[in-house]
Amino acid sequence: LEDYDDNTTLPMFMKRFMSSTNIDFDEQSNGTVIIKPTDQMQVQGLTLDEEGMTATFYRDQAQIREDAQYLTLEHPFVESVMELINTQAFGSTNVAVLKSNALKQGSVLIEVWFKVDVVAPKALNLPSSLPKQLIRVLLSETGQDLSEKIDPAILKPYLHHLDGNSCRQVVKARREVIEQRYTQALDIAKTSLPSLIEQAKQHYGQKWQYEIERLSYLKQFNPSIRPDEIERLQKLQKEGLNLLDGLAVTPEA
Repeated sequence: LEDYDDNTTLPMFMKRFMSSTNIDFDEQSNGTVIIKPTDQMQVQGLTLDEEGMTATFYRDQAQIREDAQYLTLEHPFVESVMELINTQAFGSTNVAVLKSNALKQGSVLIEVWFKVDVVAPKALNLPSSLPKQLIRVLLSETGQDLSEKIDPAILKPYLHHLDGNSCRQVVKARREVIEQRYTQALDIAKTSLPSLIEQAKQHYGQKWQYEIERLSYLKQFNPSIRPDEIERLQKLQKEGLNLLDGLAVTPEA
């Protein structure tokens, strides 16, 4: 987005964001856009007044229209959008029709993929110690856990994906049950964390312990190996083990 001036990158990005979060925007023939919050807006904390605003993404239009705010990366509204994206998890959402006689017509299945993640310096490479980095939860409309019973590969041939407009209509109509099942899916995913943390810490600890013992052994024959090199490995081991206690799940899809 750094190179947005005189091209369509920023306008396309912002329009897609507003469309996906139910922020009303009405493009005018003169190159401006009227942006207004709605009751159905799916995000909070944006720098956008209740009355909305008239804005433009184009420098020349901003110079001749005093009533139009010039939207750049430095504009408060755009900055608040970027901040929201950087601090909140936005996964991908798809809605599909499942053609199967095994399900009651009109019923809903909720499949959520959670990413197993930990905030840590890249140098520690903690993700490599995780036994798995994705958790899949599949729930029926009534809350039955079907994750182990129905494999994704079984469903795939029977899915017919809907377009964006149809997706929004389905989500709006079934929002309550979707939110309930998502909360349940999140709780189920979190129950896996203690076991994942234990396995990850065991793998991570053993990996660094091997390096510590190897270097300690070599030091007996190589005086150039300094004690602080071994201490550094011990510090990395301890730091990683502590950070793995903060393992969490975030929605991926």
